[in-house]
Amino acid sequence: MGKEGAKKTGSGGNRHTYRPQTKPTFKSDVVGLEKWIFEYGLAKHAAQYVKTKKALANYIQKEYTKGGPDIAEAIRTGKPPITTIPTKPVGGDEFDKRMWFYHYKRTSNKQAILEAAGNCAYALVKGQCSPALVEHRAMMMLNLPKTYVNYSSSSEGSAVNLMSILKAPMP
Repeated sequence: MGKEGAKKTGSGGNRHTYRPQTKPTFKSDVVGLEKWIFEYGLAKHAAQYVKTKKALANYIQKEYTKGGPDIAEAIRTGKPPITTIPTKPVGGDEFDKRMWFYHYKRTSNKQAILEAAGNCAYALVKGQCSPALVEHRAMMMLNLPKTYVNYSSSSEGSAVNLMSILKAPMP
């Protein structure tokens, strides 16, 4: 009778209402984040964005042992983590040079850790996007690199920039 795929609801008698079966929604492959996805199309997805963003930040902070808290905070605030390399002292004594080298090495290590964690976070955020959202955001996402390398505070491929693309109003 044209009601294939519909579910019969209601109590006995001839009073049955038919409601169409909803399509299964996109589910993530990440354990613990299955229902926390970014979708496109309905007003409720705007509220889902905020909840998913919070869940992703918590997941990154908990699961990424190195650089996770910094990347999670960047996703929460929308500002990428910034590390400044100390300037080499001109002249100075041996102590100043050793202190500079110590801070330089420490900052370089932190940048490498943030780069690795940022690459993983970018892949995680992109994996949480439904195919419909990716299709509608394809033009904006074309500017993002295909690989997850070269994460930095100014990189177009950072998880923070991807989150801002996902949050932007739909054209």
